[in-house]
Amino acid sequence: MNEIKFNLPILISQWHVIYKPLPFLGKKKLRHMLATDLIQKETSFLTDDYEAYREKKYPYTIPVEMIYDIGKNGYDLLRHHYMYKKKSWSYPEIEKVDQYYIYLPYRITEENGGYVLHEEVSGMRRKLKKNDEIYKMIIRG
Repeated sequence: MNEIKFNLPILISQWHVIYKPLPFLGKKKLRHMLATDLIQKETSFLTDDYEAYREKKYPYTIPVEMIYDIGKNGYDLLRHHYMYKKKSWSYPEIEKVDQYYIYLPYRITEENGGYVLHEEVSGMRRKLKKNDEIYKMIIRG
């Protein structure tokens, strides 16, 4: 094996949040983007624009479960963020505006007797472990 190239689907959701930062200030409306890793089922805040990755770069895409309740999980993440981290003075009004998928390009190469995962977007490299989901899906087949 020289190199395996593939796409990893990521669920992107766009949200509007209206909250009151302090009792004597008016309400603020912010836009948030959340990214959900469909393998690990983890959602986090997205800071960069990944609009260019709506199209698949490689012919192979990792088969993942594309059905995920981002409505509930994204809402819970944002509510917790505003109630406990930002310490909002009122319950935030949270609305999901849009959702779509992007396909991040990855490569796996064999180096020093092991496999290394390269994320092409960020330049991140890490050694794949045998209990890693991507390792199980691609290397073991």
